[in-house]
Order: sequence, then structure tokens, then C-alpha cells
Amino acid sequence: MERHEAILRRQAICPVPPNHIYVEPTNKCFLKCAMCTEEKLRGQPGIMPFERWTRILDSLAKYGIKSPINLIGRGEPLVQRELPRFVKYATAKGVACCIITNGVLLKEKYARALLEAGIKKIQFSLHAHSRETYQKVTGVDVYETVKANLLRLIRLNKEYGGSCYINVMSVESSINRHESKAFVEFWGDKVDRCFVTPLYSIQGDSKMAKESMLTIEKKVKLDAAKGHPGCAFPWFFLSYRLDGTINPCPYDFKTNFSVGNADDEDYDLMKVWNGDMMRKFRQNHLDKEYSFCESMNYPCRTCEIPIAPDTYKGLDSYADNFHVVFSREFAAILNHA
Repeated sequence: MERHEAILRRQAICPVPPNHIYVEPTNKCFLKCAMCTEEKLRGQPGIMPFERWTRILDSLAKYGIKSPINLIGRGEPLVQRELPRFVKYATAKGVACCIITNGVLLKEKYARALLEAGIKKIQFSLHAHSRETYQKVTGVDVYETVKANLLRLIRLNKEYGGSCYINVMSVESSINRHESKAFVEFWGDKVDRCFVTPLYSIQGDSKMAKESMLTIEKKVKLDAAKGHPGCAFPWFFLSYRLDGTINPCPYDFKTNFSVGNADDEDYDLMKVWNGDMMRKFRQNHLDKEYSFCESMNYPCRTCEIPIAPDTYKGLDSYADNFHVVFSREFAAILNHA
């Protein structure tokens, strides 16, 4: 509630830690998804070492963070083969972990290792309901492999007591829109949550950015008198890159804007969270005056995320629908048996 109050009171300082955190195990990925960014924008390929993960986790545990940590970034997390070790360390600290994966590498041995380590949520990014469409979206012919891996995970999760919350999602575009209904009908009663999400431009860096903006424009018309609604991300989100760099937007694939680094000698989560850069970032959104954001190469003024329906990422919509956001993103996972 303190976070909610900080937004309502238009405070540039957030008194509580972030509750939506990404940690990037790797920026490597072997798919070529049509709606993702160009590989060259993701930085030098690498993998986060376990030692950096423990430093980040210890800083989160220090402030009693219980919200699930999302092991995701600009790559496929399962490429980091030590991921079960990451999850086990977090579980021992009382911190829940989630993974967003394309599912290609989730064979039985890997799935069992993650379940035994205490993974709380696994979300499959599937994006298709047929082999042909999957290949068009991802550039790779592995649909049947991913489908089999997901069905096996559902079975294994029951074997382990159903402790992992399983999602499957699809980013809807002109390539796969014709399959959205069948996608939801097939997976809807097999997983904990199945959903289709709109195509976003990823700060204009998506290979389908033009289509994404057209899609949003059809659904939402900005009120010229009100302008852009501001974004709630600065009050709840942080992302750690594989090299320890910390940035404040999940759509910043180029890492244009850094607010700190977990490897800094004086690194402290709350010092970063309410540091000068984060306060300026929040104030720009409160004032709906984006000169600071633009100086960091952030296109906040024209970003479609806060105005997209049902995302509740605009400042007012986030505040007004806080209970919906919490229930959808966190409560179901934390309360999952």
C-alpha cells in the first residue's frame, strides 16, 4: 500500500523496494522471433555468473522482498545451465523465482531440476497453435518439441504436488492472429493461466514496431488535452542485466539508461532505488514532462505501454486498478500450493 500511496501523493521517492524485478541469466537466444529486437541490440553475448546472482539475491533478501523474481531479460534463460542452482539459492533465502521461457530446452531432466529447486512459476512464450505458424513467428521448426515439453511439465508439476504456477502466452500479430482463439481454447483448461497479449514496439526496437503502433492506435486514442498518462514502472520495476547493470524499464533492450550496477562496491538496493537518477525519472513521469527521459534516450513521451488496454501501466490506471495488478501478477503465485 505504501507504493500505491506514493503514486497517489505524487512522490518521487518510493519508500518500499521494487516488487517487479527482472534478473537476466543470459542475453543469448537461438530463436529469431519476428516481434523481438535485432540480436545486435542485445549487447555482447554472455551469461550471468552464479556469484553475481548471489550478490543480487542477498541485496533483495536484505530488504525482505518476497515478490517473485523473474529470471528473464534479452535472451532465453534456460541457456544458463546453472538455473536450477540459481532457483535453489533464492528458495533458501525465502525469495520466489519465476521463469519466462520459449520452452525449447525444457527437457524432463531440466524440468525436474527446476521443480526440485522450488521454482514458483514457469511461463511459456509459445506464440502459435500450429507448426507452420510457429516457424513463421520464430524462424525455427520446433513447435512440436515445445508443445511436448509444456505438456510434460504440466504432468511433472502434478507429480511434484502442483507447486509451480504454469502460464502460457502468445504475442498477437498479423502472423498468428488467426490462431488466437484456438490457442486459448486448447491451453486454457490445461494451465493456470493462458493469455494473448498485444504486440508492443519495445521502445521502437521491435522488428514489428510499425505494426505494433498501428495495433495500439486502433484501440486507444490519446486525449490531446491530457497528453501521455505517465508510466507506473518507475515505482515498481527494476531490471538487472547479466553484467550487473541496473536499468528501470523492461523494454530497454539496448540498456540506454543505467541507474547503477550490482558490482559497485557501495551497491545497495534502496540507494539505487531512490537515487538521483530514479527520482528524476519518476518526477518526469509525474510532471508528464519527458526531457530527462529523452536525455537518456528513453522514448517515454511516445511509448504505447501506459496507454495500452488492460496493462494498467499508466500512473492513474495503475493506482485505480492496483488490486487487479497485484492479484494478477503476484498473489496467485505466492499463494499457489
